Amino acid sequence: MGLVLITIVLLGLILMHITPLRSLLAGTELLGQWFMARGVMGMLLYIAGVTLLVCLGVPRLLLCSIGGMAFGFWQGLFLTQAGTVVGFYTIFILVRHAGWNFAFLRKRPSLDAIQHRIGTGGVLSVFGIRMMPLSGFYSTIMMGMLPIRHHHFLVGTFLGTFPQAIPATLIGSGATQETLHTSIAFIIAAVIAFVIIWLCIDAYRKKCTTPTLS
Repeated sequence: MGLVLITIVLLGLILMHITPLRSLLAGTELLGQWFMARGVMGMLLYIAGVTLLVCLGVPRLLLCSIGGMAFGFWQGLFLTQAGTVVGFYTIFILVRHAGWNFAFLRKRPSLDAIQHRIGTGGVLSVFGIRMMPLSGFYSTIMMGMLPIRHHHFLVGTFLGTFPQAIPATLIGSGATQETLHTSIAFIIAAVIAFVIIWLCIDAYRKKCTTPTLS
C-alpha cells in the first residue's frame, strides 16, 4: 500500500514540476502571502474561509493540502485545523438548533445503533467517530443529533482530525518546494506519516470492536 501511494504521489509531483500546473501552485503561494501580509486579520480571514468551505461540505484534507501550499507546513496545518474545527462545530450547533434530536434516531436504525454503542458521548466517543471511515461533514451532522456535550465535541474533533491533517498538509507544502528533490522528501515523509497513522487508526478500530470477556 505504501509503495503504491508513493508511486502515485511522486508521479503527480513530477507532472506538477514539468507542466503548467507549477504556475498554479505559485498562485497558491501568492495567495498565502496575501493573507500573511495582513497579519492576524489575514489569518482570521483564512480561518473564516476554511470554516465556510467545511460547512459547505468541501473535504477537509483537500483544504489541508491547499493550506500547506499557501503557508507551508506548520502554519498551513494549524490555520486549516482551526478552520476545520470551527466549521464542524458550526455544523454541530446548526443541527442542534434545527431540532434534530434523539427522537429522530428511532427512524434511522444505523444511527440508533451508533448511539447505543457510544452511550452518552464523551471525548473518546467523538474521537472514535472521527476514526470511522465516514465523511467528516456527515459524521458531524450525526453527532449533532446525539447527546454529546459541546466541549467533548470540540476536544474530540480536534484530536480525531489532527493526525490525518499532518500528511495531507505535508503533501501540499511539499508540492511548492523550490527543487524536485526537496519536494520528493516532503512527499515521502507525508506517505510514511499516512501509513503510520492509518495503521494506528486500524489498530484502534480493532480494539474498539473486539468484545471483552467479563
